[in-house]
Amino acid sequence: HHSRTSNSTGAEVVLYHLPREGSCRKSHILKLNRTGKFALNV
Repeated sequence: HHSRTSNSTGAEVVLYHLPREGSCRKSHILKLNRTGKFALNV
């Protein structure tokens, strides 16, 4: 979970692909229209 600036609304969940060889890369971004506390089951 990444914090956003105070003037933005909602949160976003960023997924990274972590291969055995090479560097990691951002693969997906889930933008939520939620603020405050919330739970995410994976």
